[in-house]
Amino acid sequence: MASITRTSAAIEKQEQALSAIAASWRGAHTSGDAAQANELVQQYHRVASQLQELGWAGAGLSVDAMLPNRLMPPFLRHVQRSP
Repeated sequence: MASITRTSAAIEKQEQALSAIAASWRGAHTSGDAAQANELVQQYHRVASQLQELGWAGAGLSVDAMLPNRLMPPFLRHVQRSP
């Protein structure tokens, strides 16, 4: 049971990281900082990959935690956008 709790906590922390990265991407994109925006997309993909390794499939991912669909990792492009 402790293992499940640790995994859930790790998933929650990484979901929060996705949200923060997506917010930073929006800022970089809006300001025209393409290099920073590209780095943030790569960072987002790394965190999403770590989550996928934990068995996470993106269910319940909020709109604020997403990048535009064309920039999302392929395994998350099917995820319904939640409010």
